[in-house]
Amino acid sequence: MPFLYPGFRREVTDPNRSSPIIGRGGVHFKVSRPLQIANEFPSSFESIVRKILRLLFHVMAHVYHCHFREVVLLNLHAHLNCLFAHIILFNARFQLIDSHETEILSDLVSALKLLEPPEPPAPEGAAAPEAPAPAQ
Repeated sequence: MPFLYPGFRREVTDPNRSSPIIGRGGVHFKVSRPLQIANEFPSSFESIVRKILRLLFHVMAHVYHCHFREVVLLNLHAHLNCLFAHIILFNARFQLIDSHETEILSDLVSALKLLEPPEPPAPEGAAAPEAPAPAQ
């Protein structure tokens, strides 16, 4: 795998249905998933998902910032935008990444029209809009 950095190894198959991963610096950790519906996820599951999504977002920001020209030359920008949209919408649904971290790509989120802009606050002293009269 030419695009993996040195020292990275991932084992996909494991008899225990978990994936041992060795990342940068040789740090070993194991991510397991419940095998039956009745079983619960580990207590650290949310923090693991937060970290994974945060790292994915940072990778996306790096690709857009440093490698977008190559992505366009390879005609892969639609795929990159689709992946980015999934990450942003997943985060919008579950609020796993702090908004100050996603601010760096807010212009791209607006350009791709991924999220509805928030309604501007009503000016102070202005009356609230009246509800439409019921049809008779």
